[in-house]
Amino acid sequence: MTSSRRPAEQTHAPFAGFAPGVPHGLLRWIFAALAVTGLGLTRVVQRSIRGNAALPLLGRLTNAAIVGLALCEAIAVYGFVLFMLAGRPIDYYGFAALALVGFLPVFPAPWDLGRAGAHDDEWRRRARNHAAGGVTARLRSFTLAERPDLAKGVHRLIASLWPPEMEYIHHDPVCGRHWGALYRQFAEFQPVLCDARAP
Repeated sequence: MTSSRRPAEQTHAPFAGFAPGVPHGLLRWIFAALAVTGLGLTRVVQRSIRGNAALPLLGRLTNAAIVGLALCEAIAVYGFVLFMLAGRPIDYYGFAALALVGFLPVFPAPWDLGRAGAHDDEWRRRARNHAAGGVTARLRSFTLAERPDLAKGVHRLIASLWPPEMEYIHHDPVCGRHWGALYRQFAEFQPVLCDARAP
């Protein structure tokens, strides 16, 4: 004898939220005010970051985009919190749509990125010139194997630059025994930069 019973049909009710009976109107208005404020704040903060001339243009655009995306993402989180509390999908979709609208102007325009590369090259050139005293420095590279006459100058330079905290190195018997080998046996691995105008 076969049974004509059907498995129990399960009905899935829509999500009603974790606190459906509690009024959420005030919280919804607070989150809406925070969302609008967040959109305005996004623009102000991005303008401030993009106007910071201390950073290269590409760094400014990147930082502005990251901060803008984070502030807009917070708007979507407000909608998610309301949906989890009240169970109304319109809360989530409404705040998510507002966040997406905020995402649009966050990304730098293609012409900004084109200017970033040119600006960074100019910035690097100026930094190099500034470090060289306003003129482009001309240096020549040698090893101590090629110019053994520079060994005494290298010794003096190292002695003048060696930090006092590292003085113990000079009193170490192993270091004392092998330090000179750096200049004799491994002279081809000791690079030296010289002013191109010097002999």
